[in-house]
Amino acid sequence: EYALVLGGRVIASTDSAGMAIAMLRHARATLSADNTRLAIRIPPALETPATQEADDAGMTLEAYLAALEAERVERADERGGPGLQ
Repeated sequence: EYALVLGGRVIASTDSAGMAIAMLRHARATLSADNTRLAIRIPPALETPATQEADDAGMTLEAYLAALEAERVERADERGGPGLQ
């Protein structure tokens, strides 16, 4: 299981390596909104299983992450907020 921890609090968790990367990218984009540039580095221990998930879904990793982000946006819209989960 992967957890996104910000400010000492677990913000979101998932069993999916791809979703973990998608959450990191969303957090980076959200937290960079005030012109503070943030960078993330995805280690092979996370990228490799995420790539396998993408392959299993018949997608490249970038396409898979884009699909996960679109899914996150849809869920946030349904809840009425931006959310990370």
